[in-house]
Amino acid sequence: MKVGYKIGVIIFVLGLLFSSSTKEGGTILWNDTKDWFPFTPTNTSDDGIIGMQSWLDAPAGKYGFIRNEDDKLVFGNGKEIKLWGTNICSRLPFVEAAKADSFADFLSKYGVNAVRFHKFSWYAYHNNKSTEFDPEKFERFDYFQHVLREKGIYYGWSHIYGHRVMPGDSSRLLAYSEIKNLTYPWSHLNGSTSSLVNFAPDLQQLSIDLTVNMLNHVNPCTGLRYADDPALAFIEFQNEDNIFWGAIGQSLEQAPTYRALLCRQFSQ
Repeated sequence: MKVGYKIGVIIFVLGLLFSSSTKEGGTILWNDTKDWFPFTPTNTSDDGIIGMQSWLDAPAGKYGFIRNEDDKLVFGNGKEIKLWGTNICSRLPFVEAAKADSFADFLSKYGVNAVRFHKFSWYAYHNNKSTEFDPEKFERFDYFQHVLREKGIYYGWSHIYGHRVMPGDSSRLLAYSEIKNLTYPWSHLNGSTSSLVNFAPDLQQLSIDLTVNMLNHVNPCTGLRYADDPALAFIEFQNEDNIFWGAIGQSLEQAPTYRALLCRQFSQ
C-alpha cells in the first residue's frame, strides 16, 4: 500500500469522526448521547443463538489418532476431520484452572476444534535445564489440555521457537557461552539455538530431549502419556527456522565454535 494512499485513508476516517461536530469558540461539540445505551456484552458459555458446542464431536481423540491421507486428515476408522483453530501462546498455557475452563468454554461456543500451544516452553524450564518441565507448570498445562479434550478440542504443540539454553545445559554443549550470549535482530530469540540448531547435533539433542520428556509425561487428568494421547493432534518440532534463515550469518559471526563445526560438516 502506497504512503499517499494510507494518508488519504487516515484523512477520510478522521473526516468521518469529526463530520458530525461543529466548532464554537474553539470548542468541539459532539453529538448528544443522552439517549444512547451502553454496549456491555457478556462472556457466557450458554449456547445462545450462535452457540456451536454441539458441532464438536467430544471428547477429542474418541476415534483415535489423526493422520494424513492424501490431502485429508482422517482418523484410524477413515472418518475425516477438518481442524479450525487458534493460537494460545507464551504464559497462557499455564493459567489457573478457572481461566482454562473459561478458554475452553469460549472456544467451544464458537466451534473452534483445535488449539496450537505456541512458544511456551521458555516459561516452564526446571532445575536450570531447558530439557525439563516445571512440575507446577505441567500440572496447569495438563488440566488445560484435559478440559479442551473434554470439549472436543484437539491440541498441538509448537513448543520451541528458539530453544533458550540454561546453565544446566552447559556441560553437554560444545560452547554454551557462545549460545547464551547470542543476540538476534529479534530480542526474544537472544540466547537461543535459533539458526544454529539446523546443523549442530548438540543443540538438536536439547530439543529432542525436551520433546521426549514432554511426550513421556503422564497427564493425571487423562491417565495417558502424551505420546499415547490421540487428542494431541500434532507436534511442530521447530517454529520458523531453517538453514537459510536470514539471521544465520550474524549467528555464525558470534559463535566461532559452531562456525568451525559448520565448515567441517559441509566444506569437503
